Amino acid sequence: MKLLAYVVFSVTCLVSSQIFAQAKDFEGLTVDLSAVSSNATAKGDGKYKGNTVLPTLGLGYAKAISEQATIGVTATYDLDKTKSGTVSPGYNIQGKNHYSVNLQPGYAISKGLLVYGTLGVHQMTISVTGSNTLGSKTFTGYGYGLGARFAVSKELYLKVEAQQVDFQKERYAGSDVKATSTLATVGIGYKF
Repeated sequence: MKLLAYVVFSVTCLVSSQIFAQAKDFEGLTVDLSAVSSNATAKGDGKYKGNTVLPTLGLGYAKAISEQATIGVTATYDLDKTKSGTVSPGYNIQGKNHYSVNLQPGYAISKGLLVYGTLGVHQMTISVTGSNTLGSKTFTGYGYGLGARFAVSKELYLKVEAQQVDFQKERYAGSDVKATSTLATVGIGYKF
């Protein structure tokens, strides 16, 4: 009877590892460095636009939940400031300390390709700077988008992602300010 139990257990382990083979390729802790093109807009007493390419650090974890499905969580932090336009000569709108936490359900199309959706909470401090700083305000927003990871090897991967972020309206410098950002990401990562 013990022998039969060991055989059943062994076969179950072997079969389940094959069933989860595609999704398991994307399972684990990840760290990545990306270039993010941020097209930001701030609307208050006027409309201000700016485009910045930012280095961004990401940390995440994904778990296989079926043969092809994964569920992941990531956190990102921009390593530079986002430009959102010029208010008047010498005064610039910029965002800093932008970070996000994202839920990413994924689908392994093949052994080396995972596509995923992303839903996230973002936070950024926006300020108007020039010869003096006119104060700053922290904005919280929600992002949604799509992405893909391409396995280069068992550990290395490339990623592309597009995300739209809508920040909540805040009262800043005497105006109601609404900020949005469209993010296009290209990066390289390592899976542990």
